[in-house]
Amino acid sequence: GVMRGITNVARTGRTVICTIHQPSKMLFSMFQSLLLLRKGGQVVFFGELGEDAVNLVHHLQCAEGVVTFERRMNPATWMLDALQAPSPPAPDFAEHYRNSDLHAAALAEIEAIRACAGAGGAVGMACSKGCPTGTASEAKPAQGYAAAYSTQLCELTKKFMMIYWRSPQYNLTRLVLVVALSLLLGLAYLQVDKSSQAGIFSAVSVQFISLIFLGILNLNSVQTMIVTERAVFYRERAANMYSSLLYGVVLGFAEL
Repeated sequence: GVMRGITNVARTGRTVICTIHQPSKMLFSMFQSLLLLRKGGQVVFFGELGEDAVNLVHHLQCAEGVVTFERRMNPATWMLDALQAPSPPAPDFAEHYRNSDLHAAALAEIEAIRACAGAGGAVGMACSKGCPTGTASEAKPAQGYAAAYSTQLCELTKKFMMIYWRSPQYNLTRLVLVVALSLLLGLAYLQVDKSSQAGIFSAVSVQFISLIFLGILNLNSVQTMIVTERAVFYRERAANMYSSLLYGVVLGFAEL
């Protein structure tokens, strides 16, 4: 009933995007296109499924070591079994897709959409059904991740800058604490005689104390932000979206 309603919505000309988990053969046949991702967010297949998912089956079977698809099988279950096949050497389906005509057609489609976006033109979906024939020129993703380290760094920086921009209470609290501590220590040593050895020691001591207290205050205040982002970080790290090291570096930079 739900899928029939979604199908009726799609027939009105609207684009419908669904996330599915091991659907039945009948439900799977209701979809026109598929974006299949493996762990790390890397694309394994993107394009039109065709009747009885013939395009998907043909694309995956072009990779070496894939179990032959039989008509009685459910394409959705078969593709998941193929991706999780334990038999070594397991094929790199992400690399297989990047070297395929499907990937080249998707890149060409994106460039065509960008080219005609200003003119308001319409571009039809062109999807090749052949086996891999060439390589597409693009930045290689980092090992184990869907994007290069430079892309991860850029996206994480934008993410944290947006988070801190949307947390005015957190920023205001830290600002008030820093100003209050600065005034307290500054007024306490306002008229210290710096011409004597004791005065010089006092001036150096207040700088040391300022650094210690500010560090402790920042460590305590940032825990609220870290606790808030912890669940998101665990989920995104499990999907290999970015490096934990880059996450920590960008978080420290945003704190500055």
